[in-house]
Amino acid sequence: GVRWRCLPSQYRPAICESSSTGSCRSRLDAELINHRESPISRPARTRVACVGARIGGGKGFDWADELERRPQNRRFEFRPFGGGGDLAFNVLERLPQILDWRPRTIIVSIGVNDVLALASPKARHLFRICKRLPQLPSAAWFRENIGAIAQGLQASGRARVGLCSLATLGEDL
Repeated sequence: GVRWRCLPSQYRPAICESSSTGSCRSRLDAELINHRESPISRPARTRVACVGARIGGGKGFDWADELERRPQNRRFEFRPFGGGGDLAFNVLERLPQILDWRPRTIIVSIGVNDVLALASPKARHLFRICKRLPQLPSAAWFRENIGAIAQGLQASGRARVGLCSLATLGEDL
């Protein structure tokens, strides 16, 4: 809650003036809550695009949703732009859709599935079929796609961009 007792009376909001102690915490809190709930007075939230596959070993952990639920992030609107099994190529195809949303910040976390495709011939062929890839994934193709993603986002000049590194996979550090 907000405490106004420490402020001299001339600086307290008018609602506090009727209180002899200068403490109008419950009334002021109620007014602030009602004020926040008004769609007209609610400030626009800063848009953050979360670009990349859902993570979590097939469980579909939605990291954009997790960020949205955290109380300290109320001023942000997170939108996921990715799906389970996405590779860098899939993100590159989705770039116009991401930029059309006009986010202020773009967080790119991609590459885990590209690495998986390199590590397993079965996964490589499965990704090609399921994700409708024009070619088999390779390290060179990943570099090409991630470079095109970075250049496309940078050239748009519309948002700050954060490229996340891959999490360590399968090693006991």
